[in-house]
Amino acid sequence: MTPISLGANVARRIIFVENDPLVLEFLNDLVSDVGYDCLLFTNPLDALEAIRHSQGELALVTDLFMHPMLGSDLAAEFRRLHPGQPVIIMTASVERVLPHIAEGDIVLRKPFWGRDLLSIITELHARECQLFGEGKLPVAKPPA
Repeated sequence: MTPISLGANVARRIIFVENDPLVLEFLNDLVSDVGYDCLLFTNPLDALEAIRHSQGELALVTDLFMHPMLGSDLAAEFRRLHPGQPVIIMTASVERVLPHIAEGDIVLRKPFWGRDLLSIITELHARECQLFGEGKLPVAKPPA
């Protein structure tokens, strides 16, 4: 994979919240390989605390159905604290996610290919590069 060229003012960090540690490790490896920093959480309450004290994230990527808090509730707080920043909701049950998503949320159906997530992140990054007018647009080769 080719690392993404990141402008100085463009967000580099993605918050991942997933209750399965193996999936979380996969997500971390996937986006770290192309130049992003990750904050990783298996517990949505821990993620919520970090969201309250963080700034400059490119996106929140969260599982929907977790305990003790739904990913949609976590996403609502992220949107409140970081207006305009995108939310990607991962779920195996798209039908069950519909009542829980907000306008503008991106739904990624499990199981998904790593290149699907990279494509979404690349698009979000390109949009941010255009907003800030700095850095090159990202060029990421999806995994084979």
